[in-house]
Order: sequence, then structure tokens, then C-alpha cells
Amino acid sequence: MELRGEANNWLYHATCKIRFAEDRDAVRQELREHLEDEIAAVQEATEVSQDDAEKIVVQRMGDADEVGERLAAVHTPWMGALWRLSKVLLVLACILVIFSAIRERTNNWAYNFELFSTEPLSEVKSTPTDGRRVIPGPALFVPGEDPDQETAFSCEEQVKVGTQTVKLRNCAIWRTAENHTDLFLHIRLEDHRFWEIGQLMGGLFTVADGRGNTCECIALEGGSGFHHTEYLIQAFDFDPASDFIQISYGPDGSIFSFRVDIPDAA
Repeated sequence: MELRGEANNWLYHATCKIRFAEDRDAVRQELREHLEDEIAAVQEATEVSQDDAEKIVVQRMGDADEVGERLAAVHTPWMGALWRLSKVLLVLACILVIFSAIRERTNNWAYNFELFSTEPLSEVKSTPTDGRRVIPGPALFVPGEDPDQETAFSCEEQVKVGTQTVKLRNCAIWRTAENHTDLFLHIRLEDHRFWEIGQLMGGLFTVADGRGNTCECIALEGGSGFHHTEYLIQAFDFDPASDFIQISYGPDGSIFSFRVDIPDAA
């Protein structure tokens, strides 16, 4: 049923003083439905026209201005303002949660990325964990004068795997103990669709030197950002006389691989 002159006029004046738009629309709709029901009931009982039925119902409802004053007193503006404020605070809380998550990942990345820092340190090696391996510390990819460093260099090899990009950023060869020389690789996994970024598994890496010798290797996660993860690969007993590095990942190296020439190989 569509309300006509009498009922529409009453409905407007009864609700126009409610200042909060959401409340005003909700009250107006509730009163409209009530008026329609009452008008239909009067028509069914008396068989009068809709216009006459509207006049009867409006008289029963009382003065529209008085009704409007009472409704405006109940639906005060501060309640509307409080409702708006609560929605704003909810949005801000969601933004804060997302920002905190990003910041936590970024802080984690910044802390762990010391592993690949270019800042020189006086002590570049940590205590060996197995009695013979000495893993270089934050300066391991920085070319320097340390007699245990065979070579260190940057490279920008990369390969696309689905939506993700795998980048080989840095390489270094160090004497980690007497008669033991290890290769270190800095690998970065990127995916701008951050919700899909995966992880590399150390057990799926295969590293070989230029003479075909396969090295046992481990992978350490070196921190992460919002859409990337850093990895440190350590390949044990790498031949320092090799002129290139062959890196493969996956069963039988089937997912991706890099071949990197070693500049100024020893």
C-alpha cells in the first residue's frame, strides 16, 4: 500500500525532528508499516476508501507535532554521534591491528636481516655449534680483509615460480674451520600477493661446485617483510677452487635452479 496525503503528511511531521538520519529512517519505516496495517484494518472493517481510512487512522495516532517531540526526545543527537563514533573507532581498530601485524613482520625482518648487514663488525664469526664449524656473523657477505674469507660478491639472479620470484642476492665463501670451506647464499623469496607467499625448505636445496661435488646444506630463515622472506643457505665443504656454483631446488632440482660464475675464483 502507498500512503497518500493525510498519512504521508502525518508521517513526515512525526519524524522530521529526529536529527540522526539512521534513527529517523528506521522510525519512519516502522511508523509507515504501522499506518499501512491500521489503514488496511479500517478499510476491511468499514469498507471506506483509503483516503477516509487514512483520516481515521491519523486521528487515532494523535497530533503529529506532539508525537514528533516525544520521538525526538528519545532519539537524541548524541546517541547518533556515539553510533558514528563507534563505527569510526571500529575502523581505526581494524587498521591498527593490520598495521601492528605489518610492523611486527617488518621489525622481525629488520632484526634478522642483520645476518646480511653491510655494517662492519670487529667480530665476524660466532662460536661453532658442532665443534668445527664457525659460521660468519653479520659481515659474511661484505668483501673484506678477513683471511678466512675466500670471496664475497653480489648477484642479481632471479627466477619466476608461479606468482613468486626467487632471487639470489649474495654469495660468499669462507673457511669455517681447518680444512673446511663453506659457501653461503642469500636468497630472497618475493610475492606481492602476500597472502600466498610460501616458504623454502632447506631439505630441497642441492648445491654443487664446479667440479660436480654435491654439498650438504642447511637453510635458515633470515627474517621477512610484508611480501618477502629472506633465507641464508650454508653449503658445507664447498670447493674454493670452483669457478661456478650450481644451485637447484625441489625433487631432482625440478622447481628452479641457478648457475652462478664465481668472480676471481681462488
